[in-house]
Formats: sequence, C-alpha cells, structure tokens
Amino acid sequence: PVEALTKSISNASFSLPLIKGEAHLDSLSALILNIVNQTNRDLKAEIEVSPLKGATFPTKRKVVLIPGRNILPVEFKLENTNIDFLNKNEFSARITIEGRTTLINNYLEFYPVVYNKEKIAIDGDLTEYKNISPIILDNLNSLFPVDAYPNKLWTSAEDLSAKIYLAYDEKHFYFAASVTDDKFIQEQTGTNIWQNDSIQIAFDSKNDALSPEIGGISSYDANDYEYGIALTPYGPQSFCWFAAEERKERESNLVDFPLAIKRINETTTNYELSIPWEYLLPLSPDKGKAFGFNFITLDVDTKTTASYWMGLTEGIAGGKDPSAYKTFILMP
Repeated sequence: PVEALTKSISNASFSLPLIKGEAHLDSLSALILNIVNQTNRDLKAEIEVSPLKGATFPTKRKVVLIPGRNILPVEFKLENTNIDFLNKNEFSARITIEGRTTLINNYLEFYPVVYNKEKIAIDGDLTEYKNISPIILDNLNSLFPVDAYPNKLWTSAEDLSAKIYLAYDEKHFYFAASVTDDKFIQEQTGTNIWQNDSIQIAFDSKNDALSPEIGGISSYDANDYEYGIALTPYGPQSFCWFAAEERKERESNLVDFPLAIKRINETTTNYELSIPWEYLLPLSPDKGKAFGFNFITLDVDTKTTASYWMGLTEGIAGGKDPSAYKTFILMP
C-alpha cells in the first residue's frame, strides 16, 4: 500500500561506506595504501596497519585528512624486507573514521626480474637465460578470451604456448620468449602487427593503477606503455601503441629497440627484445622497485585477425586495464 511504503521510506536511512581502498607495492621498501573518499566532505582518518610477514613497518599508525571525492595515497615504509616471506602474503589495515572502522585487505604477490651481470647479446639465442626460471603460458589459465577453448580456436600447448624470460641491468630491460605455434603467420607491419602472430607487452611504470571496484579507470594513464614485436615481411619490428607523458613522441611509431626474432624450426620462434630505460620513464633500474607488467602472445591460424592469445592476465587485448596486471620487482 502507498501509505505503508511512504512511511517505510520516510523512516529509512541510507548507509554508504565512507571509504574504499587497496594497497600496492611501490618497492621492497615502501607500500602505498590508496584510500578513496566516497563522500563530498573531507574525512579525518586514523590508519593502523597490522604486522606483515616478510617486512616490518617503522610507522604503524598515521592520521590523515582525505579530501572529499578524492583518492589519497598514503605511504608506509618497509624495513627488514624478506622477499621469500613477503611474496604471496596479505597486507591488512584498519581505517577508523568518525567511529566507523573499515578493514582493507590485499594479497601481495610479485614476480622477480633478475639482475643481469653479464652482457646480453640480442641475437635470438636464448641460452643466456638458462639460469632464469621462465614464466610458462601453456594452459587454460593463460588462455584468452574464455571461449577460445570451447570454440576450438585453441586446442593444446602445441597450438600455442610460450616461455617468458625477464632480466635487467643499468641500461636495459630485457624481454625474451620462446613461442610454440603450430602455424606461423605474420603478414602485417607497423601498427597492424597485432592482427597476426606477435607479442604485446605493457607496463604500468608506477604500479599505481586502481581497480574499477574502487574507482579506477579501465584504460592507460600518463605513466603507462604498450609495445609490440613481430617478425614481419620486412623483418623484426617493434611498435609503440601507447607511451607515457615522458615519451609521447614515440607513440604510434615504429621504435628502434635492439630486437631479434629467430625461427628455430617450423613450430618454434624465439623473440628477444632490449628496451633502454629512457623509454620506460618514469620507471628506472632501481633495485627493489615495483612496476605493473603484462604480456600476451597472439595467434592466428588463418589469414584473418588474431582471435585468441596466451597471456599472464587480461588487460591488453580485449580492453586496456593495467589494474589487472601483475606486480614485478627489480630484484636486488
């Protein structure tokens, strides 16, 4: 009845969580807690972090003012960091505002990027990476989109799979891949290389992308990059689809990075890429630094457009979303 409904609504109250938040590693010595104020007014918040396995907080409690309708990054320094214990652990913080407490939990997981002491020759020979544990993409967990297998676009690891190797030194970031593909097709060049067999890599150089759940935007921002490499009819090519503010002049252009792509046999192709650090700014080769990273290897089995790919996560093909990327650490 109208009267009953009107009375119920009149006596009701609406409760919105005052804040939301999530944590990201900035490095092995700092963690950033991003707090989203969901109200129109400034909020005074008391933050208390719980003990973290694998590191200690020299400061466990902070009082901050979060502007209305704003996101406030709050840094907590880390000391005595033990990489083995910190990885795959949980961060927890209690945020108290006006007597109401919100608990923020985040699973901390990261992948190592090995520091290379010897000079790496960019020649397509991957024996230099033999002591580096590869990231292996060879099963349904790495296959995108989700209907690629039921629609028989991908049938097995012989159809498409990859081993990825990462390393760095003071001058370069190194990406290498051994890709298994039962049918190699690459007839495109430049901006269109993604349409055929190729690799795309993307960086969130500050590891600061916020998930859509707390107000992040599903697109690249001013510190992100997206590059691609392919063995084209004109030879190996690198292309930049998106560049951070520091390197916008490289966007939508071929880039002359040291690159080698070598056909090992009918089903195996080796890719080896070296990116100078000035093309990844503001990311720099500081040991212990964290960044968001993702890569995909695209596959086409007929002379059309690649319709499926193997990748670490979503967020490159099928929609740009750096918040989906994994955290990588430049290892000491």
